[in-house]
Amino acid sequence: LSVALLRAGRRREAVAAAAGTPEVVLQAGGEMRAAQAWGNLASAQDACHSRGAADSYHKAADLFRRLGDREGLALVQRDLSAMHLRSGRLREAVACMQEAVGAVPARGVRGRFLHWLLRLPAIRILLSPRQ
Repeated sequence: LSVALLRAGRRREAVAAAAGTPEVVLQAGGEMRAAQAWGNLASAQDACHSRGAADSYHKAADLFRRLGDREGLALVQRDLSAMHLRSGRLREAVACMQEAVGAVPARGVRGRFLHWLLRLPAIRILLSPRQ
């Protein structure tokens, strides 16, 4: 429901529809569905520019990582990267995109280019800790 509401541009309703769902699904033992629900909640929160979006993205990523779902992890990290980029946090954006790209094999010319680009020394320097 939250995904449909979000696509219809009803952002606040999407957040309300998604709120609480991950916890309920997780208690019922559906870890994969809970990870997806965290991702859906994060997307709705991100669309509303809510501060809770990053936390929800991280919860989804942690679950996907633990479950070994590389595709789900890649999608969540890509969306988290985009959120960081929009807020001007370049280091975090690049780090999330590196994990997203590394989670799945490179597909097509665009995928291989992105894999190559994220291995450039300039990107590594950007991500290195500042002195």
